[in-house]
Amino acid sequence: MARVPRKSQIYDGESFHLFWKCHNNNFLLEDDYIKRYFYKLLLKYSQKYNVKIHSYSILSNHPHIFGTLGKLNLFSQFQRVTNSMLAKEINENSSRVGQVVLDRYKIIPVREVEQQLSVMLYLDMNAVKAGLAGHPKYYKWSSYNYYAFGVHDPLLTPSPYYLALSGVQEKRMAIYRELIECKLIELKKWNVAKKQSSREDSNETLIKLL
Repeated sequence: MARVPRKSQIYDGESFHLFWKCHNNNFLLEDDYIKRYFYKLLLKYSQKYNVKIHSYSILSNHPHIFGTLGKLNLFSQFQRVTNSMLAKEINENSSRVGQVVLDRYKIIPVREVEQQLSVMLYLDMNAVKAGLAGHPKYYKWSSYNYYAFGVHDPLLTPSPYYLALSGVQEKRMAIYRELIECKLIELKKWNVAKKQSSREDSNETLIKLL
């Protein structure tokens, strides 16, 4: 069996970006009740298995979690318990049977300090990219309002890189809001360019048909 590259492995005490998709890409997390149930599972078992969660985004067909694990074996138990209990609740709640999580979850080590902020911004922008909210502040199933406005969230342990942005909380929050606004501008420009490209492709196709 081929060895897993060092950069792809995760070790005790490391930070990670974890995500998985629902089976068949179904929207099994769409109901607010299920999102809340999953949130409570994360809250309960992250404490039990020594997993610090820095940032999260729970979408309708997949979640993203950025955190730091304690022991790898405990982290594996954390994932196994939360996923199995979530699957049981979804199946009972919707009168279905079968798999909920698509295959294995994916976990990416986050070793560079600068990567931490990039992952946080990515997670908090997810709902906007998915069309679930016009701005991260309107989506309650993410960590944005905690970092941008100081809204209490018992699930979260502040990211060390976020804390390093400033020694003053109000300034840290202002910086984070500004960074998100920059991401929103980038996304808007990308969407405009995509629409323009689509129109040009349509025009070229029409010309060829004439």
